[in-house]
Amino acid sequence: MHAQSVLLLRDMLGLGKDMCQAEEELRLVADEGPQEKGPIDAEAIQIVPDFALPLAEADAILGLYRTSYSPYFPFVPVHVTTAAAELDQTSPFLLRTILQVAVPQTAAVQKSVDRWFRQTISQRVIVKQERCLELLQALLIFIAWGDFQFYIESQATDLLHLASTLVLDLGLHKPPNVYGPGRQSFLPDAIRKVKGLAKYGHHTLDDMRAMLGFYYLNTV
Repeated sequence: MHAQSVLLLRDMLGLGKDMCQAEEELRLVADEGPQEKGPIDAEAIQIVPDFALPLAEADAILGLYRTSYSPYFPFVPVHVTTAAAELDQTSPFLLRTILQVAVPQTAAVQKSVDRWFRQTISQRVIVKQERCLELLQALLIFIAWGDFQFYIESQATDLLHLASTLVLDLGLHKPPNVYGPGRQSFLPDAIRKVKGLAKYGHHTLDDMRAMLGFYYLNTV
């Protein structure tokens, strides 16, 4: 992505263009072919070798995500005051997932980025057995904004299974701290203890939004 893309983004954010029209203009820029590349900025956000954005462009993309993507899938919002540099510190995987779905790319780069996402999410959830809200949010974004080929080939099924694993292990499917005679089994909590996961705490707004997003994707 280069300076022309930034100008288009500024126009979109300032003039409130239709989302489809905005994406089409950005796609035309992406399809122009390889651009002359300078050295990657030390503060650039890189996903794969052919996909790197300076922080200023990443901020513009976050603005586009807030105005043109979040209204249609409001389960993973990014606060209006959150800059790309800040999100890169707190939720780097989520930031890169948002960037890769919101920036049109050539077919070759898109394939490389998709492979990066699948390898990263599999490594962290299955191999390293990480359990955190950021991974679930990234999965929801990736699934929700997959292109039509993504759904024709049923590529979302395995990712939804991973999302289901995160929902269960994070305890988002049940009220927090359920005790008393209404409790049916101690097994889920025993499994969490064996896995070294924390006890169920209170559900934050982000927790509840993610759970609603997961439910939505499983019912559409």
